[in-house]
Amino acid sequence: KVVNNNNSDETEINLSSLLSFTRAKALEKLSIDQRALWWLEKSLIFDCKNIQAFDCMIQRRLSTVDNLRLFIDKELNFNVDQEWIRFYYQCKINEIGTNFESFTKMTNDLENTELNKLVLIKSDDF
Repeated sequence: KVVNNNNSDETEINLSSLLSFTRAKALEKLSIDQRALWWLEKSLIFDCKNIQAFDCMIQRRLSTVDNLRLFIDKELNFNVDQEWIRFYYQCKINEIGTNFESFTKMTNDLENTELNKLVLIKSDDF
């Protein structure tokens, strides 16, 4: 359900937010990711309830975990009834942060294993 910018109902998404989201999706299809990210951020600034815009940012990995956290904390205004949305956003950010840390640890472990193999091979040569 769409709401006019002037008559905002708490359960409806702001029209400017939806239009910004539509622009972002078009730019995303054209692989213009930085501009798409800008419009997704605008969409959320117009209406922080636009969960679809946030999910798009997360799914496409258009921003870093630190930048997303900063954006949520500094740019979005949640009222008391919308705190669950802030919590949802923070959980999604933490989830991708955890996935990234796990991937980094796996990569480091794999590199260390490969280095250890090389050291063992070289020590067998002596």
